[in-house]
Amino acid sequence: MRKTISIGLVALVVFLAGCASAPEPEPVSEPAPESERNAAVVLRTVAERSGFGTEMPQEFGAAETAFAQAEELYEPEPQQARELYLAAADGYRLVIREGSSRRSGRYRGEVQNNREEAVSVRADVAQRELFEKAEEDRDRAEALLEEEEYEEAFEAFQASRDGFAEAHRLARAQRQRALRSLSDLDSTLDERQRRIEELQGELEADDAQ
Repeated sequence: MRKTISIGLVALVVFLAGCASAPEPEPVSEPAPESERNAAVVLRTVAERSGFGTEMPQEFGAAETAFAQAEELYEPEPQQARELYLAAADGYRLVIREGSSRRSGRYRGEVQNNREEAVSVRADVAQRELFEKAEEDRDRAEALLEEEEYEEAFEAFQASRDGFAEAHRLARAQRQRALRSLSDLDSTLDERQRRIEELQGELEADDAQ
């Protein structure tokens, strides 16, 4: 009986010692929101580089605030930082989408106005090469917008706008020169007609004598 109790006590001591030496499970740490941050940084760079913040200042400011808060909470509160990065990314997307739409709309209007002015002086005929290059730039701008290459698209719009304006200027100057030449020719013809009439008068006077 005493031997049985001793064995039981030994087993209990071993069990308690094992429990006491078992390591505490380490708390699971929240992973850093690196991918969310990278996505927000890319969108933020596009919005800043293209100047869309000036098109949508209130929305851009809200996105900037969320991004700044996320930066502060990146290490101490990664989950909260993740949510803020996602909110900032959504804000930047809105700024890019609406900002690019507004700016491209203005460029389209300028390009169309200059094109119509060019056509009004027959620049599509008189300055065909320059006119066709402006049309190519306009089409290239639209294609670049579809690819979200905003800076290149806006540069192509500007090239198209300026190309139509130059075609209009040159065609108008060419037209004005032609009109002046025609006017000079008319004046010359009028003078010649007057001189012919004078000579005919003189001949008739001689015949009368």
